[in-house]
Amino acid sequence: MSERPTRRAAKAAVPTHSGRRGFLIGGALVGAGAIAYGLYGRHTPGAQDAVPGPAATGGGTPRQGGTLVIGEYQEPTVYDPNHQYSWETYRVDRHIYESLIAEDLTKPAHEGPPELIPALAESWQISDDATTFTFKLRRDVKFHDGSDFDAHAVEFNVRRFHDPQFEYYDVKAAAFMKAVYGDLKGFELIDDHTVRYTFNKPFRDFPRMLPQAITYQAFSVRWL
Repeated sequence: MSERPTRRAAKAAVPTHSGRRGFLIGGALVGAGAIAYGLYGRHTPGAQDAVPGPAATGGGTPRQGGTLVIGEYQEPTVYDPNHQYSWETYRVDRHIYESLIAEDLTKPAHEGPPELIPALAESWQISDDATTFTFKLRRDVKFHDGSDFDAHAVEFNVRRFHDPQFEYYDVKAAAFMKAVYGDLKGFELIDDHTVRYTFNKPFRDFPRMLPQAITYQAFSVRWL
């Protein structure tokens, strides 16, 4: 069995939510930060045009707060990570939710695929036959509604699109997630901070899929 060494994610797992009741991560699940793709100024009728200052020219001291305006070529669709299907929505979602694993995007693309780094999971193990994936979860994460991110929260998210007997089973979510989880054989809670996915066939790309779009971004059990 191979094991990924523990390494802290480059950004803190800060749960966030826009709309509905409460909370999210992101994720994650299920995140925070500014959108890292083409930032464009947008003119609002009646508003003063921005005057370039130190920040606009790359100088000055970074500060927290303020308003960031971005431009996108189309409206985002829906901020439910299990229903999300457009690239423009994902560009926003990835800063609301966080996943178990992230990609280190600090290196230039010409150096090859980005390294996988911890996010909501602090470490993970892969069985030799690549059918079983065990994740040790971070213990210092809360959703914005104040609830803990733990193995039970992961179970809730997985059952929502995988277990037809679950109270909150979502047929549409199941359809969107089938491409990745259609061959999922089982999901186990090992303890409050450890979960295990088992697939019917080897799925070596599973860890690489986790940071991508709708594959897995966590939200609070109080959301629905």
